[in-house]
Amino acid sequence: MKRLSIILFVMTFFATMMSAQDTAVARYAYLGKFKKSKITVSLWFEENNNGVVSGEIVYTNSKQKTPMRVIGNVLVENGIKTYTLNEYQRHGRISGRMQISQKINSNAINGSWRNDDDPDKPTSYQMVLTPATFPQGKGGTLEYSSDPAGIYHYTHQHFWKGEIGGRVEIHNLKGDADKMRVSITKNDPHIAEYESHLYFDGGRLHGAIETCDLTFDIHVFKDFVWVINTSEGTGECSEFGAFTTLNGIYLKE
Repeated sequence: MKRLSIILFVMTFFATMMSAQDTAVARYAYLGKFKKSKITVSLWFEENNNGVVSGEIVYTNSKQKTPMRVIGNVLVENGIKTYTLNEYQRHGRISGRMQISQKINSNAINGSWRNDDDPDKPTSYQMVLTPATFPQGKGGTLEYSSDPAGIYHYTHQHFWKGEIGGRVEIHNLKGDADKMRVSITKNDPHIAEYESHLYFDGGRLHGAIETCDLTFDIHVFKDFVWVINTSEGTGECSEFGAFTTLNGIYLKE
């Protein structure tokens, strides 16, 4: 009996450790200025172990100073850590894209911002970023949701594809609290569509399209979902339009 108690304790300990590691986040904050302009910003974001990045940006010289959501991912390659962030307006439209790069173990930070809304006159700026104190009362955007039901979407004006975007709908099914009806439609600019009933498990839904040997996870956070392929290769599916996948970040309505 004593041995069984020890085994149960060890199993519980490692399960707790794995959960903590899976949800651990690093926090960063910056004050920024767009070169050759009067635009100044305040930016903070969190990064989890899966490479998801989430936070807010405030244009500090604007009249309202309304925080805007920024969501993206991080890539480490050749000793350089690069954050790619989308800036979202309230209705899910991507109004800007940022890229922030920093050599590992270095204080040198390079940043850029661009907007492709006008294909004939794309706007871009280099950013001067200064590390700042993480704002009090902020954070928690990368906590997994206990209630995935909702509608999530994004739209973006691509400089040569035109209007592109995607939509995720998650609905509870009566009689089974953990089973959801999930529908994904993505225009990139070809169409990728998926609809099925999936089980919700600790902030995640796991899906598959067997005819394409495609598997993917839907990570459900406080106000957005992140769809990422988990099968090997590109995850492209012959049932979709060419070079189109379900991958993407979708902001909650």
